[in-house]
Amino acid sequence: MRAYAHLLTLVIVIVVIVACGGSPAATEPTTESSQENGTVPTAQVIATEPTTAPPTTSESPAAAASGSSPLTVTDASGFEVTLDSPAQRVVCLIDTCVDILAELGMEPVAIFDKLAFHPQFFGDQAANITQISGGFADPSIEDIAVLQPDLVVQLLFDPTIRETLTNIAPIYFLDPKTYEESVQDLRNIGTLTGRTSEAAQAEAYFDERLEAYKSSAPKDKKVLFIGGSPTSPDIQVVGDATASLFREVAIYPWESPADGAISLEELLAVDPDVLFVTTFAFGGESGSVLDQFVNNPIWQQLTAVGNDQVYEVDLFVWIGGEGTRSFNLILDEAMPKIYPETFPEPLP
Repeated sequence: MRAYAHLLTLVIVIVVIVACGGSPAATEPTTESSQENGTVPTAQVIATEPTTAPPTTSESPAAAASGSSPLTVTDASGFEVTLDSPAQRVVCLIDTCVDILAELGMEPVAIFDKLAFHPQFFGDQAANITQISGGFADPSIEDIAVLQPDLVVQLLFDPTIRETLTNIAPIYFLDPKTYEESVQDLRNIGTLTGRTSEAAQAEAYFDERLEAYKSSAPKDKKVLFIGGSPTSPDIQVVGDATASLFREVAIYPWESPADGAISLEELLAVDPDVLFVTTFAFGGESGSVLDQFVNNPIWQQLTAVGNDQVYEVDLFVWIGGEGTRSFNLILDEAMPKIYPETFPEPLP
């Protein structure tokens, strides 16, 4: 969501939301639950040089003795994560993991963030999933340990947590900067959970929909996705995986800013035709980031504002998810707004 690693300010704001915000309303779940009983498979984490090669496999002693093949992938930190058998109990410390497991038809044993409560993910069922306490950078190790997971998934924020979890479970770090990297994470976790066919099906569905939107989109509108607090003048420009999606179907004029924030004057210099906005609310805050701009003369000069083309969007789907299911939801919401004549309705 941007990539989180390159928008550190954005990450800290989202941490505050997670620690202080309420849960979205839940509706019916759309995915299946995983089995939570049985023996926890043994696992090992092997350090290697960073690589961009596809996942590879190798024989571990335990796997060789049992006659099964180990499951090995390389995560965003450049480590090879190896399981002797498919993971059944996965702890999601980041919402991208929730997105991926939903695509795989697998329920996490624990979550940290709020995406799971969205009706297109686990809905009402999320209320029965354990919530990990603690902060984004320091989740409760005790909460994780008691669940006896065989895989933990976290953003590449503090790699030292791998050592902390050594005697509990292996950890897979992700840090998608583009939607293609998000798809690779889907493949990798599909491998580690033994659900490669489900991962391939989700990837194919996303590819088909993205190509359908790309092939018909005029690509003549300038689009920007920003976020901010109801009380802060800082504007965060999203320039990561979600932004890479927009670059396929529209003009997305801005890479992630070096300092993570811009002014209204800088926003006016870009002057997007369509503006998508999400609100980062601190603990005691309420309202929308747009509240502080509505009477600002610079804001009023924006083309998107003058043409009534400013749209508020869901924080957790648009920034938190960063997976194929979230991307599909974003495209279906955004494309009829960017190109209403071409896409009067989302693609079927």
